[in-house]
Amino acid sequence: MSPKKVGGLELTRRKALSTLGAAVTMSGLGTTVQASESKVDHPMLVSGDNVVKWLSVPADWEQHRKHAIEALGTARDRLGTTPKVVGTELEQSRDRYGGHNGFQISVILDKDDKSVQRERVRNNLPEEVDDIPISSRDSAESFAGSCDDQDTVDDNCTNNESTDTVQGGQNVGWVEQGNGTSCCGVKYNGEQCLLTAAHNFYNPGNCSSSDENDLIGRVADAAEEEIGEVIEADIKGDWALIDDSRGGDYPNEIDDNDEFPSVKGHVTKPTLDHWASDSSNSPCVYNMGRQTGLTSGKIMNTNANWTAICSNMRNHGVRSRANFADGDSGSPTYHLEDGDAYIISVTGYGYDPYGFACGQKKSDKSGGIGAYWLAENKNVKFGENSTV
Repeated sequence: MSPKKVGGLELTRRKALSTLGAAVTMSGLGTTVQASESKVDHPMLVSGDNVVKWLSVPADWEQHRKHAIEALGTARDRLGTTPKVVGTELEQSRDRYGGHNGFQISVILDKDDKSVQRERVRNNLPEEVDDIPISSRDSAESFAGSCDDQDTVDDNCTNNESTDTVQGGQNVGWVEQGNGTSCCGVKYNGEQCLLTAAHNFYNPGNCSSSDENDLIGRVADAAEEEIGEVIEADIKGDWALIDDSRGGDYPNEIDDNDEFPSVKGHVTKPTLDHWASDSSNSPCVYNMGRQTGLTSGKIMNTNANWTAICSNMRNHGVRSRANFADGDSGSPTYHLEDGDAYIISVTGYGYDPYGFACGQKKSDKSGGIGAYWLAENKNVKFGENSTV
């Protein structure tokens, strides 16, 4: 019997039998199979269109999660373009739902702004929106619940070689702008492409300096070795796709200078929300940037935006405590499962510098658009050719 498909995702025969008669919501890669009144099952790890692993959460928590996302949207509508606010996102709260921590809305204020107006914004924030608590913090404040970073040293900055065979975590960009880091090889409309950050191809300090149409056709290089051209880009989401028209080859691996894990797929949004709601008990995730090398940290925030830069991450930013430095833009943040990599985000920005990596100031937090958003909205396939 061939695998059953629900919302475009393949269910194994065993899974189909275990959920027989369950309520099914079909929404592409956001498919949810409700197995009982007390539990809700979500795809957790997805390879191409295939579910590799499932996540089971309490129905009470799932209802709260959806409500918190709606309340965050309401809060954003009310804040509008309020000066001094540089971002909003969801983070862990102390409230419990089905035995799991819930969410609160975090409003991030500009740490460099010491004006009376900023404090007025802070003092005038409501305590809650639609029963979801609101907190505020300065952009320099630290998060709780990170795991130990794998500190890097200068001799770990080795992913700057010139080559037309580009894996995740290696040098890629536009020679006229300065290079960043490749996220990973993907399939886009059935074609082999390389995923990275859009701002590797324009000046992010001037948001009007370019638009998506200007980026199309720009030649991508890996340390001055031409590999392809930009065929799709999104400045707001800060992602870009490079074809192989100039001889580029994009193996489905991440160059971490040690294990070289294969990219088998991506992590779904409900899973990332679940990890953010209880970060102290969530797994460590990893980032591989060509500048800082391999670092680790916990998922801290989801549904994030960052209004102080050209990109707002389409309101689907994911932030972690993995390190970041200039040159890491476009790098993969990923989860390891049985030695394979499942992409979390195309990581484009660091927050709150605290030290140096290979001569560059580094940050202990990083963020970028969720890979799930690209899979659900742009037909980008992670790990489509992998055997699961």
